[in-house]
Amino acid sequence: MYPTIFEGDFITVYSYGLMLSIAIIVSTVLLLREAKKQGVAAEPLVDLILLVVLGGIIGARLFYVFFYDLSYFLTYPQEIFKFWQGGLVFYGGLIGGVVVAFWYLKRKRIAFLKTADLVAPFLALGYGIVRIGCFLNGCCYGQPTTAFWGIQFPVVDHLFRHPTQLYLSIMSFSIFIVLYYILRHRKFTGQVIVTYLILYSLGRALIEVFRENLMVLPFATIAQVVSLIIFAMGILIYFTLSSRLRTD
Repeated sequence: MYPTIFEGDFITVYSYGLMLSIAIIVSTVLLLREAKKQGVAAEPLVDLILLVVLGGIIGARLFYVFFYDLSYFLTYPQEIFKFWQGGLVFYGGLIGGVVVAFWYLKRKRIAFLKTADLVAPFLALGYGIVRIGCFLNGCCYGQPTTAFWGIQFPVVDHLFRHPTQLYLSIMSFSIFIVLYYILRHRKFTGQVIVTYLILYSLGRALIEVFRENLMVLPFATIAQVVSLIIFAMGILIYFTLSSRLRTD
């Protein structure tokens, strides 16, 4: 693993932080290009992205702090701010990002679902890039395996393990392709973002089978519990929105 890409006298470049930065830049550039094609103003989107990134990072970090190792962070509170070393939970980031986005878009009187549809594919793309940072950092690893693609994570032990970070990257890049297609052919507003929630939560719950993570039930990790809740909500919302189309 390569948790540190470069370490000098005055600056240290962490692989996770680097990939997070690349994800934000790439996703933002492609999002703005797509917005231009659809005749959507870029300025509100730039402000939205900055706020969502900030809210997402705060939400992702707080979720990790409170649900994964609260006692450690109470003992070493200064470690809370070292998010570039890893320790961000996507679902916490999703909650934080949605709250900030809803507040901002309502304040600007911009349609939430329409904007979320536009953002969703590039959110999936950015997530896939960030998970490569997890792989380089050596966190979010999987359970031991005898599969030929198993990888050793020296920060843990010398067993060969499922590279679940790469599983999630492949999943997210695939979801990006699906969502981008739907964005160009959507049948109702909200279809893209809700499809993302359904596909991501289902894929995440399945990949968690191969991952070592915090167990909240004898048979499920915290991510699986949240995934199943979001999946059920996504299915309900999808059919609710599509039924409105049929009645209209």
